[in-house]
Amino acid sequence: MLCPYCQTENRDDRETCYHCEKSISMLRVIVNKARHHYNMALEHAERGRIDQAIGEMQNCIDLDRSFSPAHVVLGTLLAKKGEFENARKSWQNALALQPDLEKAHGYIGRADQVEKSLPLLRAFQIVLIVAVAIIVVLAGMFIYLERPDPAYEGVRLAETAYAEKQYGKTMSILNEIIRVGEGDKTTLANAALLKATLESEMRQQIDFIQQLKFSEDFPEALKMLADLRENQPDEATSAAAAVIRNDIQFFYQQQIEAKYQQYLNQTITYAEAIETLEEFVNNNPDLPGRNEFQSYIARVRSKEAERQLNDAQDRFMGDHDVQTAISELQRVSAEFPGVDILPEKRIQIIDSVLSWMFDHFQELIDSNNFAAARGHLTEINSLARDFSDIVPLQGPVDAAINLLDDMERSARLEVAENLASDGDPEVAQEALLLLAVDDTLTTAEMLVIDGMIERLARRTNVALIDKLKTLEESHFDLSLSDDDASATLDQFEQWSAALSETDTATSASALPLVLATAAAVHLNQNDLATSLSERLKKIPDSKSYQETATKLLKKLKKPETKSEESQKVDSDKTRSAIVEKAEPTATTRSTRRRR
Repeated sequence: MLCPYCQTENRDDRETCYHCEKSISMLRVIVNKARHHYNMALEHAERGRIDQAIGEMQNCIDLDRSFSPAHVVLGTLLAKKGEFENARKSWQNALALQPDLEKAHGYIGRADQVEKSLPLLRAFQIVLIVAVAIIVVLAGMFIYLERPDPAYEGVRLAETAYAEKQYGKTMSILNEIIRVGEGDKTTLANAALLKATLESEMRQQIDFIQQLKFSEDFPEALKMLADLRENQPDEATSAAAAVIRNDIQFFYQQQIEAKYQQYLNQTITYAEAIETLEEFVNNNPDLPGRNEFQSYIARVRSKEAERQLNDAQDRFMGDHDVQTAISELQRVSAEFPGVDILPEKRIQIIDSVLSWMFDHFQELIDSNNFAAARGHLTEINSLARDFSDIVPLQGPVDAAINLLDDMERSARLEVAENLASDGDPEVAQEALLLLAVDDTLTTAEMLVIDGMIERLARRTNVALIDKLKTLEESHFDLSLSDDDASATLDQFEQWSAALSETDTATSASALPLVLATAAAVHLNQNDLATSLSERLKKIPDSKSYQETATKLLKKLKKPETKSEESQKVDSDKTRSAIVEKAEPTATTRSTRRRR
């Protein structure tokens, strides 16, 4: 990009000039616009739209007249239309900008040569055809007149082959006639003349095709080469035609390779690359090396499949969206069937997905999120079945299931252990009951649970005793309220039953009875107090509590005098009440011990 202020050459992406440091950003915009028109002109030219290509190239030159390649290509396009004078001007403009541009020098020389030679070639071709026709007629007359001539039949065969445009066969027959040399001199001379004429005609065709190649009219050149091949030319002509065909093939290969590189550099999209390559191949059925060029289409498809799968794998490593990754893999496999890279990339993606899923499964287990881990393992198992041809995972999945079961049981045992030692007793009891009915537990684990249950019971009784100890003062000095006394009488049997279920000290089971005795004394329930005191005496190692009960009984108020019969009724009612309370308690205790 040339600075308009100091004429210094700058890179196309520069904002300011290297030398004068003035802003050239607007010039960069103009230059980029000119390059866009240049690229559009090349696209039109590749598709054979010469007029549109010339228009785009002129737009490019209008924006940036210093861009010498545009002048060179414009000259080439004008030459294809036969406008050699205008083509020469464009090439001269390119040389004015870049005098050492060899391609422009070559094109000007070729244009002069083609412009001068084409009319002569066409005129000569007409004259040659007429001359050949005259020679054939004359040869026929001479042969007819000289029927006994041994070469006569050979010349006739050569004429027939020539009429059928089997030039190779014609040349072979004529060469044999001349080599043998037997026959009338006139017939031999005619054979030699026909051979010279045929050689000249084929040379002219090769020269004309060569001129078409120089003017880059490759489709027409290929068409004439195909026609020439159908005429079965001799070896020398076939060799010359093969050289031209190889030159054209090299040019086309450069064009396709350039388009392929544009795709690799991502200056064009996959859809644009495929459309251009398929159109190029389909519009040139006579293209030499057509199968090789079609391989570029397969290479683009393979590269695009690899790109899309790499993108899918990269996205998965970022968002770990398993469903999206699998869907993308299935979509690409359906869109690009038979692409060589698919099996390898399929293995890589599934391996990445399964590796992450197993790692995430371990993370869920480590965080004791067993429900999520079990659901995640179900997804792994489903994926393993769908892709069993890649990775056989049934063994690892079964091992993961066993690990999850073991870890989940261990965690439940640990939680129960903590609850039994320090947690809420009711919550701990519920957790232990759930574990006790789990038929997957081993014998050793069941023994551990039994120990937890016993430890929980002891801890619960210790807490109960501590609670009852706090009631001693208010009960023993009879300072408790009536409601507290009633509550004690309602609960003392439950307390006694709970304390009797464990190996708590025998004296501890006497504490609920002495508290109940105090409550009965406070409420002046004389018979109940006396009955409870009697029960207390039956408990071993409870002497101190018996003495306390005796002191409490002394504080009983004497009841009003009743008839002997009335006192007996009251006594019977009290005893019945005590028996009714005691019997379910004993039953409950027995039931709990059996359980």
